[in-house]
Amino acid sequence: MGMIRRLLGVTTDDIERLRAQRLAEHAARVSAFLAPGETLVGTAQAHLVAAPTPPDRLIPRLPPPGVEPAEQAGASGLARVAGWAYVAAHPFEAAGEVLTDALSDALWYVPGKVIDHLAVERRIDWSTTAARLILLTRAVQQLDGYSSGFVVAATDRRFLLLGYAYNSRDPLYPLLQYAPGEIVSVRVVPTERSAKGKAEPHVALVFRDGSSVTAAPDAIAGTRFAELLSRPMD
Repeated sequence: MGMIRRLLGVTTDDIERLRAQRLAEHAARVSAFLAPGETLVGTAQAHLVAAPTPPDRLIPRLPPPGVEPAEQAGASGLARVAGWAYVAAHPFEAAGEVLTDALSDALWYVPGKVIDHLAVERRIDWSTTAARLILLTRAVQQLDGYSSGFVVAATDRRFLLLGYAYNSRDPLYPLLQYAPGEIVSVRVVPTERSAKGKAEPHVALVFRDGSSVTAAPDAIAGTRFAELLSRPMD
């Protein structure tokens, strides 16, 4: 437990109570994304740190959360209703398809070194697993009232990543799902601030394709964030 928590008199039991309270708050909203018989194990909130900034043209424009097909019918008819019905039935797949469309030219070029007096540009591959997470967290932040952070919901079968709104009554937004083995490494990375008790340590995630991101869990998630992502599936 960090120095700041000790000074404020926050105990380990207090943190566990807050985690249980948050899990209860998340459970009803996460249940909409669970398959029959799937069990929610726990949740934790975090945000990405030290991630490269993608060009705006690659950030997908996500549909607003909680839109019912009937609300869209007037403007576009049955085709739009069918589209929103698909989103409702396949939320994670739909988010992935929106992102795929945005990545039709998925390689972004940034200035690099000079060879033969010509500027050569180094490619950054925005189609990797890590890049998809960066792009979707940026995209959900553009929705009204939503954060750049995300919720990890660990179940007995997979990990779900969902965007969350500042207003806890608003729905979670489905972003990505990871099957067992897609996250190959979860490593706690102490920082200067965490050593002084001013923040939680960061967590480095490495995916099966070799790409990686670093996340900062919030104070309530703490070490639980890394524990959830490193737990074996049942």
